[in-house]
Amino acid sequence: MRTKLLACIWAAGTVLFAGAAQARIKLATLPVRERVEIQLDNGTYTLVEEERIVPLLKSTRENGNNRVDFSWSNTRIDKDTILFRPIAIREKGRFRAIRDIAGRGEVNVINVACPPGENALVWEVFAAEACAVEDVTGLTPLDDKMRLYLGESRDIICTRIIKENKRYPVRGNLHHQELVIRYEVENYKDKACRLDIVEQINRLCQEYAGDPHGDSEWETGDRTSRAIDISYPTGKAEPVLSVKLPARPKDKDKKVEKQVFTFHVMLKNVW
Repeated sequence: MRTKLLACIWAAGTVLFAGAAQARIKLATLPVRERVEIQLDNGTYTLVEEERIVPLLKSTRENGNNRVDFSWSNTRIDKDTILFRPIAIREKGRFRAIRDIAGRGEVNVINVACPPGENALVWEVFAAEACAVEDVTGLTPLDDKMRLYLGESRDIICTRIIKENKRYPVRGNLHHQELVIRYEVENYKDKACRLDIVEQINRLCQEYAGDPHGDSEWETGDRTSRAIDISYPTGKAEPVLSVKLPARPKDKDKKVEKQVFTFHVMLKNVW
């Protein structure tokens, strides 16, 4: 039994810093994903949960609150299932819980708007002080356009985390980018199966290193898990990472063992 999962094709978004009375002006691209969890335990819907670090400005009477704009294309997503939830504030290099100030959270989602005729949502977010907040966004595609649910891929939970992201200057603007991607996979099937994870290297390069100006030059690092079998059925730009997953324990009271895999990538000569 084989299942397939395609990574790096989630909807794009932008962060807005504009007052409530102002037009929607897109000032900054949405920060990169710190963590992604995909739940494939439903035959019709797929749940995608992302964590990102979003910078917020202090809310004032003159400037109003922050606005976070999330938009997507080329896939069907049920707007009613998209949630934006601040979970922590980064302070002195560490994250801490959001505190209450005078009975109100120091970071708080005020409301959400659906611009007519657009695949987009805009959240109005209050911030007591300028800060970097870690948020969780969950969304549910209506179909398999995103290829997150294919064939027998239900009953599998896959969490994808960028563990390391380092840049190495070469000369001028030319640099190498090193990424270490960690997959935590839980198989709730009664049978063992094989999971195919398709990484899009050009998308990875665009998101973490810069425009590759064509197909990215890259190589696999020595920290890639030996349990991963890598193939290139559609070309070097879309490696397929195949891993074997054991069946869930026969004793239903026993916890499913989490399988951990690492994909080590060096993106070369990016500028």
